[in-house]
Amino acid sequence: TFLQILKGLAVAFSSIDVGLLQLLITGTYIVFYFTAVKDHRGKLLFTLLALSNVSNLVTVTAKCLEGLLFGPLALETYRWSLSLCMIAVHLVITVPLYFYIRNLYTKIIQTQLFAWNYLWGVPTTFYVIWFYHLYLIGQNSLQAAQNVHSTLFLLLINVGAFLVYHMAVLLLLEKENVLTLNQQNHLLTMQKLQYDNLQSRIDEARQAKHDVRHHTYLIRKYLRSGKLQELDAYL
Repeated sequence: TFLQILKGLAVAFSSIDVGLLQLLITGTYIVFYFTAVKDHRGKLLFTLLALSNVSNLVTVTAKCLEGLLFGPLALETYRWSLSLCMIAVHLVITVPLYFYIRNLYTKIIQTQLFAWNYLWGVPTTFYVIWFYHLYLIGQNSLQAAQNVHSTLFLLLINVGAFLVYHMAVLLLLEKENVLTLNQQNHLLTMQKLQYDNLQSRIDEARQAKHDVRHHTYLIRKYLRSGKLQELDAYL
């Protein structure tokens, strides 16, 4: 928050390049993020950049909506009109995204799949597109946001990005389910082997019990009939 305040002051009262400043701030966020959260780096980077792309979409869409609804107010800095439009955009974009993350994404974020080693490249690509379109095409970010066609283009980029993210989530869930099924099958196989081994021991015990009964019967028969020599030979 402190860095974000410094960024706003730097943009308002200095001639520093906004794109360079945004890049430095983003780099600082990434360093803090990776230091504070201990998990797989690819997983963290995927989540960070995907949500960064969504935040860019919310900001640009809110500014474009402000320009359409309030006209000249959109050219002023930090007006109530921008806050109002941003609340509306959050209700349309962020609230459904929250339920999507809670119901689906949280199921894969706890996995430790190898795919996290390279999936982070997907949101990175879209982030580079965002960065280029907002800061490197010869117009400032305010002009880009005020341009309806530009905002629609970025909206389509985010829709495509979300579809790619969603397919990645589904593939990871499917892979996780396959791994779970394999583990369950392995457990069932081990249980079957244990059952077969136990059944074999039960059969051996049953056979031994039968043999003992047979021997006891013959010994008693020899004893009752007084055939001690035959009993000795049998023993």
